[in-house]
Amino acid sequence: MEDQKYDAFIKSFVPPADLKKIPEGEERKEFAKTFGERKAPILIKVLKEIKDAKPSLDDSGTKATFALKEPLGGKKSINFVKIEKYWYLKN
Repeated sequence: MEDQKYDAFIKSFVPPADLKKIPEGEERKEFAKTFGERKAPILIKVLKEIKDAKPSLDDSGTKATFALKEPLGGKKSINFVKIEKYWYLKN
């Protein structure tokens, strides 16, 4: 994501059902651009912080929560959900 390939990041880390809600083409490019300007800098910091952290998993093992040392972007944690064999960002 640091190389500013936001569209590729969105395709890889947004859950499929949520991704379907973002129209393809120019609208998705605009969404990716806005994501890059507003959310990506904070998300990069969060991902660097949790890089070596252990998440807490729910009982089913399909939701991983990483607590943050200090709130970033108004969030105290970041969540991932497992859908089939892949993990997606879900906050």
